[in-house]
Parts: sequence; structure tokens; C-alpha cells
Amino acid sequence: MATPTARSGPRPGASPTISTCCTYTGSSRGTPPHPSELDIIIRDLIPKLRDAGGLEAVTGLLGAELSADPGDFADVKTFGLGSDNRRQLHYLLARLTAFAETEYGRPNRVGEYLGEQRSHQIEHMRANHFARYQDLVKNPAAFDRSRNRFGALLLLHRPDNASYRDEPYSAKVEYYRGQNLLAASLHQVTHQRNPALSRFLKKYDLADLMRPYPNDFDDKAILTRQELYQRLCEIVWDPARLGFTIATTRRISDPAHRARTHYGVDVPRLMSAGLLKAGDTLVAVHRGTQHQAIVLDDGRIKLAGGEPFTSLSSAAAYARRTKSANGWEFWKLQTRRERRLLRELRDELIRGER
Repeated sequence: MATPTARSGPRPGASPTISTCCTYTGSSRGTPPHPSELDIIIRDLIPKLRDAGGLEAVTGLLGAELSADPGDFADVKTFGLGSDNRRQLHYLLARLTAFAETEYGRPNRVGEYLGEQRSHQIEHMRANHFARYQDLVKNPAAFDRSRNRFGALLLLHRPDNASYRDEPYSAKVEYYRGQNLLAASLHQVTHQRNPALSRFLKKYDLADLMRPYPNDFDDKAILTRQELYQRLCEIVWDPARLGFTIATTRRISDPAHRARTHYGVDVPRLMSAGLLKAGDTLVAVHRGTQHQAIVLDDGRIKLAGGEPFTSLSSAAAYARRTKSANGWEFWKLQTRRERRLLRELRDELIRGER
């Protein structure tokens, strides 16, 4: 697959990063809608794009925007299927599956994967039978979260998905061998005497992530596949690959990088200003359920018993079990005397800088 030049402009299918897509906030029951980061990015970009000249000017403008904030795919580590994000997850799986297939030397079937005929469905590698996994997960809720994680999902042809969705993994993996590369790579035979696969893995340094799992698919395997999908997102939506020229190239999975909100404020900036500190407790209540999180040294947010998140909104969405949430409106800082909404801390910082 040839790499486009800046003259050719961005490739079709260029898309916002996963962190932007997953923090989209619409209205919720009894709560006025808040503009999402994506809404405001688009609102600010439209006048600039109107004033731009030809294709090269548009490409340069978008490249400059990416240089200022290249985005972040770190939230893929905790991404999963929810009650209202099936379309978004289907889209991501379709793009990653099609990319792997074309790099493997097969036709690009992304149009088929995303077609209105809905010929392909999301496949859970773990069938919905908690009893089979009681030695791996402690309760049905934990099992439900694990089987819905991004790394535990595939995209399969609808009839095939329906025919063996209830089979144990050890049986499913035999069927996967004849499917697309992301599915077939789970079978050990796919990795044997396969120069096309070897070239693909070597080209993108994926050998440690695209591994076979011939018998069991445990939580460690899910995490590894989650990392594989994150890396594939970084490749598929790499600005240079999409035809953008940016001033500074930065590995977007670098944990030191944090995507900023449209205000230019994030948790690390609140920490630098002394408004938050490592170890602070954040609290929230959603539909009668109490949620608690801790601010880590590097500015990430760690939910009690969960994983660290790089943004307030992704942590809030995970706690609420929704595809999106406004983290500034959800989390409050717990102090000895009061609970302060993080939006108030953000606004305090902005006022102090004016």
C-alpha cells in the first residue's frame, strides 16, 4: 500500500481519534446537552476551511491542527462494547479488519464490512456463558465487562457468527482459521510457514501482539489483543499515512502526552496550577450509584478497582457504562469541607490566566 504525499491530500476515511470519538457528549435524561470536544473542534475549523484555497491549503491547515494536538489512542486500552456504541465499535473493527486484510495481500472489503446490508456482525470470542469462566472471573458483572472488551471482539460474516456464537473458544478458534486475518491469527496454524503474515508483522512490529491462542482466551490474552487494536488504530489513523504533513511527529501512545480539551485545560494542567494533586479523590453519583477515582502522579484517573484513564470524560463514560460523558460535569473533587465540580476548577484556572 503506497504512502500518500502531502500533495495528494488526506486519504478517504480519515477519522477523529478514538479519544475524541468516545468522549462525544449528547443530552442525557434530565440534563441539558453539553457541546462535545468534537462539536467545538468542527465549529472552529469550518471558518478556517472556508478561507482556505485549494487542496494543498486544506491539507496544510489540517496538518497544522494535528501538529497542535495530534490526538491520543490511549483510551483504546479500556474501550469496549456498551449499550449504545455498537455502531462506533463496528466501524472501528471494520477499518482495522480491512487494513490487516489489505496489508496481508487480500482485497479491501471495508465497503462490504460497513455496507447497509449488514453482512458482518460483531463476534464475542467468549460465548455468553458465565459458568464456563468462573475460574477466571469472580462474578457475572466482571465476566460481562471482560467479554465486551474491544480486544475480545472480532468482525465476522453474519451467517458464520450466528452458527457458532455459543461454542466454547477452543471450538471457535478452529472456525476462525478460515476467516479474516484478525480472526485467523488466533489459530496457531496461521502463523506456520506464512511469509505474507511474517512480512506484515515485521513491517509494523506486531509479532508480540498478534499472537495465536489455540486453546484458551484468558484475561491476559484480551489485554494483549487490546494493545494490538490500539497499535492498529495508531497505524490506520497515522497522519503521515493519511497524507498530512505535520511539524512534529510524536508517538501518539506516549503516556506522557495528554489530549487537551477545547479550553486547552487537562488534568496535568490543573495539577501544575496547584488545583489538583496526585492522590486527590474524585467522586460522582450516577443513578444512585457512588463512583470514586484517584488522581495519579502522571495526571491519569484511576477508578476504584479499575484501570487508569487518560481523560476525565473517558473515566466518566466507563463509570456510567455509556459511550460518552462530560467528565468536567461528572467528577467532583472531594475535600474535607466540600465537593467541588471539576468544571469549576477548570473555569478558575481559565479566569486566572486572562
